[in-house]
Amino acid sequence: MILNATNINSKEILENIVQQISTVFNNTWHTHSKMKQITKYSKEWWSLDCTTSLNKYQASGDIQY
Repeated sequence: MILNATNINSKEILENIVQQISTVFNNTWHTHSKMKQITKYSKEWWSLDCTTSLNKYQASGDIQY
């Protein structure tokens, strides 16, 4: 898509250009974004060891896990 913004001399032309830009951003977002399910443990560093330790802590109250 080529966007010609060299001759903006009316509100309608400007609105058309803004709409075209919006469409490009929207299409790009939908093409390249990923669906994620966010939870309280949605951290890249969160591992099975973290889950195990948290479960043990919640069961016992002992912070040594």
